[in-house]
Parts: sequence; structure tokens; C-alpha cells
Amino acid sequence: MNRRHSMNAKGILEAYAALAPWLKGDTVDRVIFGDPDKEIRKLLVTWQVSSAAVEYAAANGYGAIMTHEPTFWFHRDEWASVAALPEASFKKRAALSKAAELDRIGATVLRNHDCWDAMPDVGIPWAWARHLGLATPTDTRNLGMQHRYDIEPTPLRALAARIGKATTEFGDAPPVYYGDGDAPVRAFGVGTGCITGIELFLEMGCDAAVVCDDGSSYWYETAWALEAGFRVIRVSHAASEEAGMRSLYEHARAFLPECEIGYLPYRSGIAGA
Repeated sequence: MNRRHSMNAKGILEAYAALAPWLKGDTVDRVIFGDPDKEIRKLLVTWQVSSAAVEYAAANGYGAIMTHEPTFWFHRDEWASVAALPEASFKKRAALSKAAELDRIGATVLRNHDCWDAMPDVGIPWAWARHLGLATPTDTRNLGMQHRYDIEPTPLRALAARIGKATTEFGDAPPVYYGDGDAPVRAFGVGTGCITGIELFLEMGCDAAVVCDDGSSYWYETAWALEAGFRVIRVSHAASEEAGMRSLYEHARAFLPECEIGYLPYRSGIAGA
């Protein structure tokens, strides 16, 4: 039997950075909490480090967590941003409580966001598109994070129902669609997260797109898009990226043979889910 050896969080991030030449010096892919040099034997992959995810890591002996989204709810400079909050801030209290629990169990948190968002073929948008049953994009932009797929003419309502099956598989709610439900969709845009803009989908020749709630609020994006004749299907951020986290888990199992890799679906790792 092959024996697994350990490595540290800093080494894991360096290994992934070597696969991602697009990363910049100010990348958010860094050690968020804990000792970057601590040896890691068991690594948990999950979309966001909720308090329930910390409990799961503690109960199952994971010394480190690889996450995609912020642990302390700031996209950049998380711990410094928490420290700058007023002492009476409820957000700061919640952050310090979570940090105390991470410290108690000796867990290190490392973030894989900028790397995995743009990883060709297996990263977040690619895995999401495959989960939706889409094959080869006819166009990609924005470091491959926005795709166009040409499909057989499909009523917007039917396309939303198809996407609903994909989101409910993750335990999430069906999507909301905006526009004429009978209007046919022929060029469909796919993206995830806050970075994917509707204006670029229009430039790519799309007549509709699936977007997420974090990046496309109604008044800011959807309202004007409808006036431009564009149709929108909106899902939760977590639902649009869960397939990509499954993909990261599978990749890490092969890429990091030194570690035992586990996976916690986001909806299994939040209180009340």
C-alpha cells in the first residue's frame, strides 16, 4: 500500500500557482488563516469555510481546508479587513468566533480562487457548463470565464427548467428567469461569480445568459439588460460553482498524492441546510 506523505499549505498554493500563469501579485490565492508551514496530511475541499464546515473538519481530522470563497466575508485582505472593523461590529464578532474555533482545532485555511476560476477545461465555468449538459463553447472571453454556447432554439422557460434540475441536484432552489418565457434562446452565455458581466455576453452575440445572484443584481444589471432585449436566468452563486468544486476535489486527489483529500458540498456545510 502506498503511504501518503505530508506537505504544507504554502507548497500546495505554489503548486497550483505554477499551473496558473495568469495569477498576479495581488492574487487572493493565499493562506487565509493558520500556519503556512504546517504539515498537512488531510485536506478538506469546500466552497466556503462556514462554521459548520469548521465543525466537520474538526470531527473528521482535517488539518487544513482549501476554499474558493472568502472565509471572513471580505474578498481581499480578509484578516486585516476584519481587524479594521469596529469592536462592536456583529460581523467582527462572528469572524473572531470562527477564527477562535479554527485556532482551537489547529486548522490552516488556504484559498484557491483566481487559479481555479480560470483553469482551462476543468475550472469553475467549464465544470458548470458541463453540469448543464453543454459541450464545446463557440466563444470564450475574460480569461475563459465567460462562454457562449450555440444551442437548438429553446424557449427561455424550458431552458430555465433545465437549469433548475441542475441546481436542485445541489440542494439549491430553482432559478429565476427574466424575459419572455416563450422567446427562443439560440446563443446562450454561461458564467459564474461577480466577474461575469452581461454587457460582454451581448458583445459575444448571446441572446440570454445564466448569471449568479452575487454578480447581477436586478436593478444594476438585469433591468437594463431586459431593455436591451437580453434574457436572464439567475441562480445562486453557490449553485453555479458547486460543480467546479467537485472538479477541484477530483483534481486535488490526483495532483496532491501526498495528502488525503476530502470534499464537503456547500449545502452540507451550512447551518440549517
